[in-house]
Amino acid sequence: MSTLVQSQPSQILTQLLKKYDKIMYVKLFVAGTNNLKTMYYAAVDRHNNNLLNNKYMDAGFDLFLPENEDPNEIDAWGETIRFFGTGWNTNPVNKVDFKVKCSAQMYCDTGKIFNTGYYMYPRSSISKTKLRLANSVGIIDSGYRGNLIGMFDIVNIDKNIQNKDMDADYYAKVNDRLLQICAPGLVPIYVEIVDSVYDLGNDTERGSGGFGSTGN
Repeated sequence: MSTLVQSQPSQILTQLLKKYDKIMYVKLFVAGTNNLKTMYYAAVDRHNNNLLNNKYMDAGFDLFLPENEDPNEIDAWGETIRFFGTGWNTNPVNKVDFKVKCSAQMYCDTGKIFNTGYYMYPRSSISKTKLRLANSVGIIDSGYRGNLIGMFDIVNIDKNIQNKDMDADYYAKVNDRLLQICAPGLVPIYVEIVDSVYDLGNDTERGSGGFGSTGN
């Protein structure tokens, strides 16, 4: 077993750049509950060790559905998250705040380092659900420092089913993985969890402005 987790990021990146010509270095701040932080610490450990020790690296880093802290942000009852289609007295596009903030830099074997944007793609397993990412692919600008947000709509609803006991069109569970972070060109991703939003880097002009904040 490597000592990847115990090493300093600079040492890890130097080691990885002997294997790959580019690495996207993601700093991730978990703004959710302690349970969510525990999930991410374990996931980062697995992801980074796989990156160093295995020949075939993962193309993305998965995001977890967080626990409900504010009913206005996620419509959840206990461990169940409800998603609604059209016909309910609610917005048919379902907003999920993933309770994580990120910054990303591209490290190159030439020594060049630059801030980079990245993508949020649906995981392939989303095809087993009734959910679809409403904007198809999330393009995250390099200067964005707000929480990562997913906007989902419902597909393949059987309108002939009238179940009065149902109070939503689809139910997901806390810690389900629907989306993943991917780097430009699907280059390998090294992830570090940081203790503060200030560890993500300097303030940017974009800041926490999210969907539509730069205009239509």
